[in-house]
Amino acid sequence: MVNITNLKSKGIVFKVGIGFLAMAVILWLSPLYIPLTSLGVAQKVVVVSTCILFAEVFFWVGALSTGKEFIEKFKGRFNLKNWKNTSSKNKGE
Repeated sequence: MVNITNLKSKGIVFKVGIGFLAMAVILWLSPLYIPLTSLGVAQKVVVVSTCILFAEVFFWVGALSTGKEFIEKFKGRFNLKNWKNTSSKNKGE
């Protein structure tokens, strides 16, 4: 997780970048809910496509705003190869 003291020392661009990354996650998850709505098929296609498009844009803007170090840490947490190693480290602590 992001350390709160480090987050306070970061600039406004970094904080906005975190917001963009959070919004990208929400937009990526929203197409799972859209098929359950009462929209027409054509409207669902447009809404899902728009959500995916904006999720990609928000992710890349957030990635550029937060910087290389944060993205490397972010990618490391979601790399399936590292999950085995991380769970064994946490059990020992």
